[in-house]
Amino acid sequence: MQVRLNWPNGDDDLDMYLFAATNPERDFSVGLGAKVNVDDDELFTVSVEPDRNYWLWVGAYQGGSGTAIPYSVTICPRSNDGS
Repeated sequence: MQVRLNWPNGDDDLDMYLFAATNPERDFSVGLGAKVNVDDDELFTVSVEPDRNYWLWVGAYQGGSGTAIPYSVTICPRSNDGS
């Protein structure tokens, strides 16, 4: 599965993390592109288990403006062969 987070350029930085709903201590996204940065786009591709629920957390990194930030998340399925 590929997950992309996008928001308008600015002084704010958003981050996203993917967790198994039954095991929130296991973060699937660290090291896969969801990291602290100042880009206006974050992307990661991760293998997920079928028939399992996941939580996607999106939040502002420290030092943000404190106002609501519009963003979009796109989730695309990917198979093991890359298609």
